[in-house]
Amino acid sequence: MSKGAKKQRERIGAGEDVIDFDSFEPDYEHACDTCGETPTVTAVKDGEVIYSPGLCGPCCWGMAECLDPATW
Repeated sequence: MSKGAKKQRERIGAGEDVIDFDSFEPDYEHACDTCGETPTVTAVKDGEVIYSPGLCGPCCWGMAECLDPATW
């Protein structure tokens, strides 16, 4: 995982709209809004989902290998 991706694991957003979270977790109950694949990406803090873009890994990060949640 690149240094940039590691930093992104801890913060989402830009400017003043930065969200701190503990980890990315897969959501197998919802399909991607763009392509229909599962799982979709969620950001979790203290055991609660705090951010859900409605996208699978590849649609969220633009890399095919991100379909596997282990790469998040």
